[in-house]
Amino acid sequence: MKTVGIVIGTETGWISEKYYQKNKKKLDYLDTLDPSILYKSDAVPYDYAILCEFKALEKNFKVNVVPLHGPTLNLESANECDFIFCIYEGVFSFMDGGYKGYNNYMNVLTKTKATVHPSVKVQKFIINKHEYMGWLEKLGFDIIPTKFININSYNNNKKKTLDTIHNFAERGSYKELIMKPELGAFAGGFKHYKRITDKSMISYFDRVSKKGYKKVLVQPYIPEFLKYYEIKTFWLHGTYLYAYGINVIGEKDDVYPEAVGGTLPDEYVNSCRKTGAKIIKELFKKYGTLAETRIDFGCCIDNDNLCRDYFVNEIEILPTIIDDETKKDNFRLLAKTVLERV
Repeated sequence: MKTVGIVIGTETGWISEKYYQKNKKKLDYLDTLDPSILYKSDAVPYDYAILCEFKALEKNFKVNVVPLHGPTLNLESANECDFIFCIYEGVFSFMDGGYKGYNNYMNVLTKTKATVHPSVKVQKFIINKHEYMGWLEKLGFDIIPTKFININSYNNNKKKTLDTIHNFAERGSYKELIMKPELGAFAGGFKHYKRITDKSMISYFDRVSKKGYKKVLVQPYIPEFLKYYEIKTFWLHGTYLYAYGINVIGEKDDVYPEAVGGTLPDEYVNSCRKTGAKIIKELFKKYGTLAETRIDFGCCIDNDNLCRDYFVNEIEILPTIIDDETKKDNFRLLAKTVLERV
């Protein structure tokens, strides 16, 4: 019998009361876990709930499912597994332990004898946003114009770095900019500049440098991105499963597409879905089939079209998912999809 390790340990998204009431019996498994790997929040984090879905299916797939604690991941525990599926991922390891935690996470997954999914290679590709954005652009997909700033280059020559940002803004006629560190998550380190001054940028870069970030992305501020919904499309094993829209600044509730009783226009969802299918095809060609992928689209491309054309904002291969972002049983379907690969 194969042992399947599920890497957990996030504290970023929690299950709904409806899910809790419906799945109490499955969630009882959490009472058997060592207190040292349990979550600290009052509500159950999404990854712990997904672990319970894996555990509920283990007899069907004739495997032994065990938890692996991401923040304290070690090679000995990893090597006790035949297959490892990561929910807790590299960005979380950086959030919890800086580059020391990140390097430990990646080193363990690189050295373990277990099969790791997603592979370390594709995890690093997605985490290093400058790599996959360049890849998307090369393939002809619409993305936001982006300048990546190397923190070492900034520390070595601040004036030269700031000049490149000013030049980037001037060439594109961008009056406002946004900045966000690579490996930053959930708006961590996000900064919106209504006025681009050396003083404010120096303060920002000095701060992110002290926190250990190595790269910062610089992009034009797009008002429409905050005004309209960001569309998130979720795929299992390369097959589209669902989409939903979020209001980036949180002034409105998330919305479902019109096709499932919501208000998010199907026209926009279908357009994003069509582009997403093309990206999935290219991504799988490069790295093989992935159990889950989420591709996010923002509004809008700077063109003269009357309709709103969405750009690719982000690719996630280990996204934070919540049970109520869809009417489908996404936690169970994810667990089933992964176990079918073992």
